[in-house]
Amino acid sequence: MERVRQELDGLLVTPHAAKGLDVLVQSGLADCNCRILMAGEYELVPILPELHHLVGLPQQPEFHAYDGWVHTLAVVQAIKPDLTLRWAALLHDVAKGMDCIRGFHNGRITDRGHDQLGAQMAEVILTRLQYPKKMVQRVAWLVSSHMRFHFFANNQDADPWRWMRKEAQSGRFRKSSELKEAVQQMAEVCAADVIGCGRPHSSTDGTYAMGECLAAITESVPIHTRDLAYGPELPALLGDKTGEILQALLVQVRSGQVANEPEALMEAAKRKLARKARKE
Repeated sequence: MERVRQELDGLLVTPHAAKGLDVLVQSGLADCNCRILMAGEYELVPILPELHHLVGLPQQPEFHAYDGWVHTLAVVQAIKPDLTLRWAALLHDVAKGMDCIRGFHNGRITDRGHDQLGAQMAEVILTRLQYPKKMVQRVAWLVSSHMRFHFFANNQDADPWRWMRKEAQSGRFRKSSELKEAVQQMAEVCAADVIGCGRPHSSTDGTYAMGECLAAITESVPIHTRDLAYGPELPALLGDKTGEILQALLVQVRSGQVANEPEALMEAAKRKLARKARKE
């Protein structure tokens, strides 16, 4: 199986990845199994049978110029040759057309929920192929969030701060820089998704603008107390209450009640310290 994974990696990052993937699926190779040695015995591991149903899959022509598979190939080809991004592009619509997802409303094709089910499928696929857990989780997040990103990029009334605060509290990211990297990757996936619908590159301006907006927000939304912008004088002031009060400050900064700036954090810490002293 390791050899198969290496071949998939090499295929995904080549300049002509779309052509190679098309051969992989159309030839039936993606439906085959490879082997892995487990506890002294070989077990069969499916390669990528989940992709086959996308071939010729109709999509709503109002939004898509191509069928499900051609669209997927176009998205893969449009994105930079980074392994995480290419896997996210390949699997972003993997759940479209499935019985529990495909629907029709007023004569229009719908695939509501394909992002969430697709994320679950991506996690199963990449875990099965023994990719690192961190990469599996990132690809799954990109798949699960791509429709939400499109919504935010196309709706001025949407609140990106609320979204980023929710992500900061989700436990998926260890520090703000990880969340920033993730939203920058999301912008790349969604820009490629737009191009893969048959639209010109100029149509991605709003997508990249939203990516920049979210990336800027992540710099102000801390995930861990180490992301708080306090100076050495704050722990010196708080002493053995440092950990407790920093956690409280983290909650306040995430909610927007306190700015993530040294002076603001110091003032908020002094207020909390004074309140604790009165209670004691």
